[in-house]
Amino acid sequence: MHLDFNTLLWLQLLSTAASAGVLISAVGPSAPVGLREAMLTLVSLAAGYAGLLLRDSVPQPVGILCANPPFWISAAFMHRALSLFGGRRPPRWTFAVVGVGFLLFASVVVLGAPYGLRALLSSALVMVLVGASCWELARDGGLAREPARKITFAFLSLAAAGLLTRVLVLLPRWAEMNRPPTTDLQLALAHVPGLLVAQGFAIGLLLMHQQRVAAQANEAATTDALTGCANRRSLEAQVRVELAHAARKGRACALVIGDVDHFKKLNDRLGHSAGDLVLSAVARTLRESVRPGDVVARYGGEEFCVLLREADLPAAAAAADRLCRALRALEIDVNGEAVAVRASFGVAAASAEAHETWESLFRRADAALYRAKEQGRDRVVLDP
Repeated sequence: MHLDFNTLLWLQLLSTAASAGVLISAVGPSAPVGLREAMLTLVSLAAGYAGLLLRDSVPQPVGILCANPPFWISAAFMHRALSLFGGRRPPRWTFAVVGVGFLLFASVVVLGAPYGLRALLSSALVMVLVGASCWELARDGGLAREPARKITFAFLSLAAAGLLTRVLVLLPRWAEMNRPPTTDLQLALAHVPGLLVAQGFAIGLLLMHQQRVAAQANEAATTDALTGCANRRSLEAQVRVELAHAARKGRACALVIGDVDHFKKLNDRLGHSAGDLVLSAVARTLRESVRPGDVVARYGGEEFCVLLREADLPAAAAAADRLCRALRALEIDVNGEAVAVRASFGVAAASAEAHETWESLFRRADAALYRAKEQGRDRVVLDP
């Protein structure tokens, strides 16, 4: 079976239209960031295929100049859409490259260059822009974010690799090619990258968006909005998991409960906005003072909890002392006034032998905190 150039063009045009339909279906309150640019990507791509299908209906130079630039513009819009999705300001160089490419390509057409040189220049330009989109997906650890990024990256990387292969095939023989490709290899290299872009980019962007929305919803459900710490629900779930691990694997863990001293007086004197500022600063200081893997949570009001993984009572006591000292060193500027922060801490550890529950561990740490308050505040008290 031999591939046909025009049949492949129609296939790509229909494929691009289908991808555009998928994107249109996403229009709504949670439409993907960069949707407008994504739509322009597919519209430009479809315009390029339509131009190629109509190439024999208009004078050759006009057909050539109408059919090729839409592919470059499409690749530039794709890069812009992915930049916006990544939360970055889209660079201007992509469209500058398109402009310079158009001037160079127009000069080649006017001079009557053969098809091979035109195809070489056009493929190289699209390859650079698609490669830039791959970089946009991968930069700053992007592939470790939404899992669908890897799928999108794979599609676009294959498209860029196909374009590179086409460039390498055309490079030694561009002068002898005066008409569109006829071999199956050349036809595949001319058309497969476009299919990969049309399908991989559109579907990948939607999947990335859906995964981001799901992650944001999960974060909202498990994170305290004011401080960015874990919330009570998340803390309880993680402590239960850690206690199960402790019982099964024979390792200890500990819970530290801290309460900002005299917070109500501070709130009444300086106002709730100052109180929020203090709580945010306390949360930040606690997070900076624990080990990676430990969990800092805002349990409610001015009360914070810290889950210390694989920590017995002496290790938890040392960690709580470190937290207490860190808050003593904290001084917050509130409307020009330096506000000192103090806190009391209660500590309880769950041994591997005792079948501890979340409720019992919290109750013991809370009782130790209560004793710290009774003994004068700004101190650490351990559950015996």
